[in-house]
Amino acid sequence: MLGVCVVISKSAILILCLFFLLSFGLPLVMMSRTVSLPLEPVDFFYMIGRYFGLVAYFVLLFQYVWTAKFRFYERLMSFDRRVAFHRTLGFLGILTVSLHPILILGTYAAEQIPLIVTPPLAYGFGSFLILLLIAGSTFLGRIWGVRYEAWKYMHWFNFAVITLAFFHSFRLGSDMFGFFRYFWLALWILHAATIALKIIHKAVRWSKSFEVREVREERRGVFSLIMEKPEAAYLPGQFGFLSARLNGKWQIWHPFSLTSTDDEDLLSMTIKALGDFTNRIEEIQKGDRVKLDVAYGGFCTELVKDERYIMIAGGVGITPIYAMCKRLKTLKNPPEVNLFYSVHHESEILFREDLDSWFESIPNWKLFYIVTSQPDWKGVTGRLTPDKVESLLQEDLSGTFFLCGPLALIRATRKFLIAKGIPKRKIREEQFVFLP
Repeated sequence: MLGVCVVISKSAILILCLFFLLSFGLPLVMMSRTVSLPLEPVDFFYMIGRYFGLVAYFVLLFQYVWTAKFRFYERLMSFDRRVAFHRTLGFLGILTVSLHPILILGTYAAEQIPLIVTPPLAYGFGSFLILLLIAGSTFLGRIWGVRYEAWKYMHWFNFAVITLAFFHSFRLGSDMFGFFRYFWLALWILHAATIALKIIHKAVRWSKSFEVREVREERRGVFSLIMEKPEAAYLPGQFGFLSARLNGKWQIWHPFSLTSTDDEDLLSMTIKALGDFTNRIEEIQKGDRVKLDVAYGGFCTELVKDERYIMIAGGVGITPIYAMCKRLKTLKNPPEVNLFYSVHHESEILFREDLDSWFESIPNWKLFYIVTSQPDWKGVTGRLTPDKVESLLQEDLSGTFFLCGPLALIRATRKFLIAKGIPKRKIREEQFVFLP
């Protein structure tokens, strides 16, 4: 049974605060037994170098565990939010782990201490170099065009990063004795257990495949896959991971929003051709088999009950909102729904027949198509801005907001709503942040 999920729950905030307290506070406790004051300048920089090494281990360990695909995490924070935090923590991890060798080796040079590369020291250098390689695949991926598949495969080397860092610190660290030696070992076991659970989870999902019943072209470059449904409960607005066999090879998992509800006989995903894998969706044929891992995410009206919803979608961002509207329209007394759907051209509108039918038949539902690049469009034109939304709503911003689409639209709308006094818990958003 799925639990109630908010964008960032109080439990998630508590866990994040505890993480920062442990990451930056516990290293001070660990070092307090081996540091004598006052310190010479060289000793001070050496101490800071040790400190950042301990902090980096906590940061890298936590962010790896935090992004594991476990459904119970959705009670704390939605997957896209955790991925966003993962990136932020990644920057922090790179910074702290870089300062560690810089400061340590700097003190060696200042004291003219010869550097002898022992196995524990080699472990540390190896961990650092692998981490830089992984970070490069993410931070430079958008510039150099690193493929999503390569980026995903690179992240499996995180196990080597943390394991090498563990043996480096466990064997060489001057703070590793007594209780903290066992504590450090327990942290690595936690990481190893997470890896084991991820492998088991992947093996279970990989063991089953599902037949594709239909491949429907919604419009040019956008296809819906209608498939057998796995035995898993899911809510409208959630997403799942898909793998297909192309050219005789199973592809890695890719996340897509579900456009069906769990009371339907089949499961559907609507996918826009944007990358290496999605550009090949049309190669999938009726009768082919795919692998599915569902469902994730907290972008669901069923988790945030309200009498009024304002939904803002841009482009293919309509997919999870379409699923939510599909469920809401079946209720005996549907809540009020105001949908703002922005596209460049009228021909890009997805699910138009269904949307027009639903919003015309339910009295308190209003649908606004905003077309940005079609001079002969008779409806609302121009960019979808928060001011335009407020104007069309006649300045009534009551209710819960669901935002899905281009990141610039989501950020601008969120900032506008918060400035207007809308509580953050009333603003739900889905960010497609899985690509490097």
